[in-house]
Amino acid sequence: AAIARRIYLKNGIGTGAFKKIYGGSVNRGNLPSRFVKASGAICRTALKELEKLGLIEQDPNGGRRLTEKGQGEMDTQAATILSKDD
Repeated sequence: AAIARRIYLKNGIGTGAFKKIYGGSVNRGNLPSRFVKASGAICRTALKELEKLGLIEQDPNGGRRLTEKGQGEMDTQAATILSKDD
C-alpha cells in the first residue's frame, strides 16, 4: 500500500527511487553511522506484484505509473479514509 501510494503521488518512480526512500542508516561500529540504500530485490518484487494485480504499469519514460484500475482503487481508499475521519 505504501508503494502504491508513492506512485499515486508521483508517477514515473522506479526501483532506484524506492531504494533511496526505504533506505536507512547502517551501524559501522566505531565509525559514524551513514545512509545506505535499501535492497533493490525487495522493491522490485513489490513493484512486480502490483503489476500482476493490474494496479501499476511500466512508464515509457522510465519507472512505473498507475493504471486506470489502480487510480480508481487509490481514490476509493482515500474516500474511505476521509469518510472515517468525519
